[in-house]
Amino acid sequence: MKNNVIVYGYTGEYAVYPKIQIYCDDKLIGEVSHRDSFEFRVEDDCVLVFKCSIRKAKIKVYKDKINKISLEFNRFTGSLKAKYI
Repeated sequence: MKNNVIVYGYTGEYAVYPKIQIYCDDKLIGEVSHRDSFEFRVEDDCVLVFKCSIRKAKIKVYKDKINKISLEFNRFTGSLKAKYI
């Protein structure tokens, strides 16, 4: 079976480049960093949680489609954003 989730790391220029941890059902499944990507398969619809220090973002993914997700930090608030691309 093919991977159905692709997470693309942030692309902005910052002083430091922290890694973002990826969780599904409260289990750490991987991490992604600056200009990096991480691919994996989900067997059921679920909510992914992305964590970086005190920041986190959530997005729902679906087992029956290719889920391409982009992560970025908001330059003004510092919050972490996850969106479909």
